Amino acid sequence: MGSENVETMQDFRKMRSFKNIVINPKLQWGMLGYFGFVALQTVGYLFYAAIEKNRGLHNIIGSLGIESPELAKMLERQEFLMSVEFAGIAVMYFLFFAGGLYLSHKIAGPIYKLQKHLRECREQGKLEHVTFRPGDFFTELSDEYNAFVDFVKTREQK
Repeated sequence: MGSENVETMQDFRKMRSFKNIVINPKLQWGMLGYFGFVALQTVGYLFYAAIEKNRGLHNIIGSLGIESPELAKMLERQEFLMSVEFAGIAVMYFLFFAGGLYLSHKIAGPIYKLQKHLRECREQGKLEHVTFRPGDFFTELSDEYNAFVDFVKTREQK
């Protein structure tokens, strides 16, 4: 029992290690890369537009030769807001990445589990039901597979 428990704990730690955070690297990094690129382009454009707007205000005020404490305060506030926007963008991008990784697990996890289950069934020479985690996508795939297993087992009993 002691060595079985250690193996189980080692397997648990192995499953939860950082390098296993991605189940299907090709699928997950592809999804995250594509959507991350699109989000980064969008955010970059919006930030560039804000910088250009601020630069335009500076140029207009400078060309008019207006020296006003109110305008200086407004420009300062604009620069501060751009800093806040940039920090917010960084946080949103991190949340986007974390959410994308979570959702990609809901896609890659069931595929991985079914592949692993089919391999085990082939190696053991017997068909068993497969279950996915609650909240995973493609539960209809496991339902259909389990119905197939029941069909085969019923057919073998006849």
